[in-house]
Amino acid sequence: MMCSQPPLRQGLCRKEVQVMKMSKIKFLFLLSCLLLMTACSLPGLKFAQPATPDVAQMLDAARTEAALTVTAGIIDHATQSPVPPNPSGTISATIAPTTTALPSNTPQPSLTNTPTATRTATITRTATRTPLPGGNPKIEIVGVEKNQAVSIKTINFPANQIFTIRIGPFSEFSSNNKVTGSIYSGSGGPMIFTVLIPSEYIDVDRFTIRLDSNHGYYAFNAFENVTSGTVSYTATPVPTYKCEVSISPSLYTIFPVNADFDAVWEVKNTSDDAWGKSAVDYKYDSGTEMQKYGKVFDLPETVDPGESITIVVDMIAPGTVGTYSTTWVLADGGTTLCKLPVTIVVK
Repeated sequence: MMCSQPPLRQGLCRKEVQVMKMSKIKFLFLLSCLLLMTACSLPGLKFAQPATPDVAQMLDAARTEAALTVTAGIIDHATQSPVPPNPSGTISATIAPTTTALPSNTPQPSLTNTPTATRTATITRTATRTPLPGGNPKIEIVGVEKNQAVSIKTINFPANQIFTIRIGPFSEFSSNNKVTGSIYSGSGGPMIFTVLIPSEYIDVDRFTIRLDSNHGYYAFNAFENVTSGTVSYTATPVPTYKCEVSISPSLYTIFPVNADFDAVWEVKNTSDDAWGKSAVDYKYDSGTEMQKYGKVFDLPETVDPGESITIVVDMIAPGTVGTYSTTWVLADGGTTLCKLPVTIVVK
């Protein structure tokens, strides 16, 4: 550095040069100390302790000055206010905003493909009861002969129904009853008939008698096992058929004119005798003839007591609107074992 100033100024220039030289020496010294500190921090390297306390003091001073410089730089460049102390000692955290959407509590529509119900042309026939003009069916007790028989009268019974007859002790009828036979209601209305009391119920004090039809109608009553009233054995034959029958189509099913349909009877043998294949037939008995083929058919197989068989007859609805009934029977020669009725409506 050259000084072209007066002598006083030249003296000042010399001092400035000396200050600059001292600054360079100081800078080089600090740089050496920093390099030495860095080397000391490397793993596996060990250095001997300073020989004199003066060097140690200088290193401490250098570290302090460096720390103060770094702290000053952090403070100078800080853009946030200092965090106040937490007097409670608990750690609090602020959730930083995120670009990832949080899941919503609102139910979202499922993307799963739901199979579409396939419509079929199958006709569903229900077995619901048709309300009767005079109300529900009822039975009255006409007479009782103790341990022998009971005569009953039907009231407001529907036509062309097969009613299964059950008798059992009054207090346990639901779990202990016997099928004593069946009765065919024919044209409906009032009937009087007599039912024998099963021998295993001798001396039971009180009975329940119940009639259930193959189309869901029922009637019941109770009576004391005490001789009373009038029991008739001859005035009206007891039409007790040893079977239980389920019928399809159900009562008053609607068909269009000239519609093809099947009359299906599920018949259970409730008698004590087998229905022989070669001896028992099912045949047309009365009513409107709606069968498409013959009137008499052999039973396809022998039905033992307690077993069931399905009987099917191809039929065609009449060509004129109206209500039509037909009755077939299961017969052993001239003896009717079971009535098989069907009633439909043509519209």
